[in-house]
Amino acid sequence: MEQVEDLNKKLRALLGAPVRSRAAPKRKRTESASAKKKIAASQKHDGQTFDERNHQADSVKPAAKAKKKNGSGSESEAVLPS
Repeated sequence: MEQVEDLNKKLRALLGAPVRSRAAPKRKRTESASAKKKIAASQKHDGQTFDERNHQADSVKPAAKAKKKNGSGSESEAVLPS
């Protein structure tokens, strides 16, 4: 393990990177209770406005499509006996 660290130091020196030991672990960022409540309220509001928009879209129904005629044309051309 020491050989690997030694080689890493030499490699960093060749590449011009600063020689440093292990990086310090990052602290876990915690949120206060009031911040959590604000976030939850915002998410709830966003969900409600999303639902309202979707329900409005559902209430507006598209116009009925015209029925297609049969391709044989038998409906439009009635043959009368002579």
